[in-house]
Amino acid sequence: MSKKILLVMMCVVLLFSITGCGNTTKTKEQKEENKKDIVMTCTVNSKPENNYEATTTTTEIFTYDNNMILKEIKIINKEEYSSEERANSQKNIQEEAVNRANEIEGIIGTIEVKSNTSFIYSFTYDLEKINNLEDILGSEASIYLNYSTHKFDADKYVDSFIDNNNNELSNGTCTMEQF
Repeated sequence: MSKKILLVMMCVVLLFSITGCGNTTKTKEQKEENKKDIVMTCTVNSKPENNYEATTTTTEIFTYDNNMILKEIKIINKEEYSSEERANSQKNIQEEAVNRANEIEGIIGTIEVKSNTSFIYSFTYDLEKINNLEDILGSEASIYLNYSTHKFDADKYVDSFIDNNNNELSNGTCTMEQF
C-alpha cells in the first residue's frame, strides 16, 4: 500500500514539474515577445503645387517598445525639383539644417545628392539622448508623445498622419511591424 501512495505522490510531483516547466517556458516566450520593438513606418508621396516646389517622398520611422515607449524617430525626405537651380537652393538650406542637427546630442543628420535636381536628407532622433525633446520636436508632437515619459500614442499619430496627408496632392500610408 505504501508503494502505491509513494507512486501516486511521485506522479503528482512529476505532473506538477512538467506543468511548471511548461508555464516557465511560456513566460519566457512572453517576456521575449515583450522585449521586441515595434517599428511604425509612415510614408507620404506629394506632388508639387507649382514649379518651385518639389515632388517629395517623406518616410517617418518610429521605433517603440510594447509599453509604447518611443525610442527613436527617423525622418527621410527625398526631394525632386524641376530645375537644378531650385534643387541647389533647397539643398543648401537642408545642408545647414543637417549641420545644426549634428551639433545636438542624440540627433544625426545626413544629406545625399542623387542627381542635379534631387537629393535625400534625413534626421535620426535618439530620444534617450535628447535632453530638450519639446524644443527639438516642437509642441505639436505633444498630441501623441508625452515628453517626460516618452509614451507614444501610435494610433493617434496614424490618424493625424492619414488625415493630413491624403488629398489631391499627397497620399500617405502607415504600416507597423514587430522585430
